Amino acid sequence: MSALPARTALIVGASSPLGVALGAALAEDGWAVSPCGRDPARLPVGALLCDLARPEQVRDLADRLRTRPPDLLLWAASCFEPAPYRRAAAEEALAVGALAAFEVGLAHLEGAAAAGRAVTQVHLADLAGAEPLLTAPAYSLAAGAARVGVRWLQRRAPAGCSVVVVRPGLVDVPGRERPVEVAVAARDTVLGRRARLDEVVTAVREVLGRPAAFHGAVLDVDGGLALRPPSRRPLPDPGE
Repeated sequence: MSALPARTALIVGASSPLGVALGAALAEDGWAVSPCGRDPARLPVGALLCDLARPEQVRDLADRLRTRPPDLLLWAASCFEPAPYRRAAAEEALAVGALAAFEVGLAHLEGAAAAGRAVTQVHLADLAGAEPLLTAPAYSLAAGAARVGVRWLQRRAPAGCSVVVVRPGLVDVPGRERPVEVAVAARDTVLGRRARLDEVVTAVREVLGRPAAFHGAVLDVDGGLALRPPSRRPLPDPGE
């Protein structure tokens, strides 16, 4: 008796800390994982290369998913700059975090509908809370647009397909000690700390265990700024 084919997963933003952790977890769970990112030096040999800030490359990726939709699209890409507003930074953040996510997500659902298949999308955002992050205005503008785009995908997903948002918020990544990030987590999250990578992995695994039950949901992992109304106490100077 031949073995069943492995479920296929495409991870966009595979070289990010979230992407790496989730790729390892999915491979451990028996998924056939295809990593996707823009920096070949940080990706395994044979990974799909795509610069999400370049529209022509996003179109190529969308066409690929429209033709061969994987069972899972896991979006772990974002663009964050904790600095005063710059238009260039806002345009890149919008392209990567909102426009590309919407265009590729829509193509994935269109491909699934054409093939008569049920697929799952999980969208992650490493800082996207319900409130603007005042120390990163360019990122916050893109995060707002991304929320609108994903909501549209959730409401227009074909029958049997699931689109879920897992919002880990501020994630404790080894070697990344942004002073403002640590201060925001201590002030505005339920447990007063950043989320751990293993907590995010657990949340995604729970979704993939029963995706239909989570379709349309927005799930917060501790560290998400949406867990409670943010404090109005001042933050220390970013110093970055």
